[in-house]
Amino acid sequence: MAAQSLLGYAYTCPDMVGGGEISAVSVAGGRDQELYVRYAQLAACTPMMQFSVLPDRLDPPHQAAVREALRVREALWPLLDTLIDSAATTGEPILRPMAYHYSELAEVVDQFLLGPDLLVAPVLSPSATTRRIAVPPGTWFTDDGTTVEGPAIVDLPVTLHSIPRLHRF
Repeated sequence: MAAQSLLGYAYTCPDMVGGGEISAVSVAGGRDQELYVRYAQLAACTPMMQFSVLPDRLDPPHQAAVREALRVREALWPLLDTLIDSAATTGEPILRPMAYHYSELAEVVDQFLLGPDLLVAPVLSPSATTRRIAVPPGTWFTDDGTTVEGPAIVDLPVTLHSIPRLHRF
């Protein structure tokens, strides 16, 4: 999506949450429910989001984590809506690689920006308890109100319900 953004496609969309195989997320089949949740969390922080396999195939803890991701998306909607309108007039991408605003962070490819002021660092490792984040210059805030002064590398604690994000005000 970051590469598509740089190619001029402002309205990027990840693949469907759940992929194309209906049996890919089966409690009985022992499939990776955490991967489903982490992908839903990533998709919740993108311009578009769609499901191919609904989270009702997950066990209750994983369903709850997906519901939390949808609450995050709902909270992000005013920002996304503003960025969508802006992209229509300026052509600037909604989802931006770190290097779009911070050339010194060109090698950071596992996190992205929504506009210039929201950094998203999806959890990519199974059973993760922390997420390492490259924080650009400036004053940034976590969802719990913790202040992070950049530039810095920080390790934030994460749970199954976490979508690590830093906001700049």
